Amino acid sequence: MKSENVKNTTRNIVWGIVNRGVAFLVPFFMRTALIQLLGTEYLGLDSLFSSILQMLNIAELGFSSAIVFSMYKPIATNDSEKICALLNLYRTAYRVIGLLILAVGLLLTPFLPRLIKGDIPADLNLYLLYFIFLGNTVIGYWMFAYKKSLLSAHQREDLNVNANTIFTLLKNLLQFFLLAIFHDYYLFLLIMPITSAAENLYIEWLTRKRFPQYVCRGPLDRGARKDIFKRISGLMIQRLCRQSRNSMDNIIISAYLGLAQVTMYGNYYTILYGIHTLLECITKAMTASVGRNIVVADTEKNHADMVRFTFMYMWIASVCTVCLFVIFQPFMLLWMGKKLMLSRGPVILLCIYLYSLCMGDIRSVYVTSAGLWWEGRFRSAMEAAANILLNILLGRYFGISGIILATILSIVMINFIYGTTIIYRYYFKNRKLYVYYLQHIFYASVTVITALIVYTICNKLPDGKLFALILKGIAAFFLCNFCLLLAYHRTKNFKDASCFIKEIVRGIKRSV
Repeated sequence: MKSENVKNTTRNIVWGIVNRGVAFLVPFFMRTALIQLLGTEYLGLDSLFSSILQMLNIAELGFSSAIVFSMYKPIATNDSEKICALLNLYRTAYRVIGLLILAVGLLLTPFLPRLIKGDIPADLNLYLLYFIFLGNTVIGYWMFAYKKSLLSAHQREDLNVNANTIFTLLKNLLQFFLLAIFHDYYLFLLIMPITSAAENLYIEWLTRKRFPQYVCRGPLDRGARKDIFKRISGLMIQRLCRQSRNSMDNIIISAYLGLAQVTMYGNYYTILYGIHTLLECITKAMTASVGRNIVVADTEKNHADMVRFTFMYMWIASVCTVCLFVIFQPFMLLWMGKKLMLSRGPVILLCIYLYSLCMGDIRSVYVTSAGLWWEGRFRSAMEAAANILLNILLGRYFGISGIILATILSIVMINFIYGTTIIYRYYFKNRKLYVYYLQHIFYASVTVITALIVYTICNKLPDGKLFALILKGIAAFFLCNFCLLLAYHRTKNFKDASCFIKEIVRGIKRSV
């Protein structure tokens, strides 16, 4: 069982990274094409509408995570009837959610002009564009998206991400050719709902082929429904928190500073988000395996695992943060030019933003695997409220820097510090919470010192050309790892992680 978990997790990580690489690099080139062929305002509209629809997606209420969590046990016991009942509930819920998003989206239509400071391109109909984005979102709920849960619960997330990779490539290739030939933003956008529908149809065919025994039928017993809806209540608040964090920045920047500033911030955020989603491939691939371990192993082993995984993950996060700090501005200068660059202050804050996002990622895997969404409802509500309030207040007085700082404060003070108390209070009950905090303070301190050392050295290297940028990135990567090795090589966590990695490598070699 352990070797199978390792095999599935490794496969999910590898294909997840491939998917995230495609999902980051291809839209990266599309952003460049949009700016070069149409202009910054078009890209600003794209970012704004995406943010609005992300906010509407909180209506999903976390059904997917709750259903996947509920499938772990019936899959282990081969209870096909319960899985069919769960799918039936999931399908019904998604149909209702799709209608709800459509209704709320239509109600928001009259307020669209108020979310944009300044004018939009004269050849565009604001409402028609919005309806295309809205239709693309609703299609996902009405066309078999619920079937993805079967693959996730069976630790075959790689099949989900492979399908997404193929259709993301197809979508962006079609968009690029249409944009290059016709320079028409409407045709560019219409590809989105078409490829979304095609991806969902493919998932339906794939799950029907692999799991013909699972069809939507039968009612779920009252106790199981009550448990699911309780978990969903907590997940709904968490979803609101995460979506408000990711979406409110663009909405507030648009309202305060205009579409051009949304584009500038969006270019930087695209890089940051791409790096974090690559890291999330690790945590997403781990979730099903951790969920099974929580069922079969004791809290002491799981806590030791969490501490070990946190150390390994934060090492990777430190390398990503330091490398980003070194090459962020040179890269943006080469990509977009000086006119679309932010000043040094917001860039430093964006690097801190990336690191702060990573601090709670491993802990979140254990919260999700233990199903502690309801227990974390107050934390999520507080983070969402604090993030929105601080965004508005600091954004008004300090612009983009204030908006980024507001997000960092809500992540660190509420998501990480308060959020970590949830898993220790309800699952790791006899473990010392302050030790976990002290470890993170140590990791963050090492990262700051490493960033200053590596930046000082790499700043002496030449700028300007692509080769110089690559050279600077390679130098930052190796210097950062060398500094981290010096800082950690005598610690218990480093020795535990080294033994764990050697064991995994031996297991992979045996399975091959």
